[in-house]
Amino acid sequence: MGLLIGWLAARLIRRLNLDVEGLYRVFTIALVLLSYGLTTILGGSGFLAVYLTGLLLGNCPIQRMDRLSRFHDSLAWLMQIAMFLILGLLVFPSRLPAIMVDGLLITGIVVFIARPLSVFIALLFTKMSVREKLFVSWVGLRGAVPIVLATFPLLAGLPKATTLFDLVFFVVLASVLLQGTSVPYVAKWLKVIKV
Repeated sequence: MGLLIGWLAARLIRRLNLDVEGLYRVFTIALVLLSYGLTTILGGSGFLAVYLTGLLLGNCPIQRMDRLSRFHDSLAWLMQIAMFLILGLLVFPSRLPAIMVDGLLITGIVVFIARPLSVFIALLFTKMSVREKLFVSWVGLRGAVPIVLATFPLLAGLPKATTLFDLVFFVVLASVLLQGTSVPYVAKWLKVIKV
């Protein structure tokens, strides 16, 4: 559904000639809601549909793409800030010491084994050097997405969901503190930046 809506939307946006520039932004937000809602009603993953719609639209030659991209980039930052504020309300720092040992163990496995291994497999056939692949594995993707996914068991009321949420939050926080603060030093050490 995401690919279909994205393909139809790209064709439609190219043909539209709206008098007000802001209506294109409203139209793209409506597309996101349509993609999510229709796919969910049909029993599919609304999140995946929205991702595919955006992926397709973002790679289509559309006249107003630069202005739409700036708008959606600003909107994405606003949503990330709101999401972190809301997620912050779910965290109780008093519960974190109970999962600290497990959290540090999982963080170590993710940072030093799982992420580098998955990056090397994903980048197996690229022309990147080993140092560049090591850097990509160190920088990696992290942030609010795992925390948001950890809220799903909470919403479903599953047993041990609170412990899982706290654990995921701790691992993300530890990973960001360890890797996020050391990115410039690792880049210099691996010699992947020009000084």
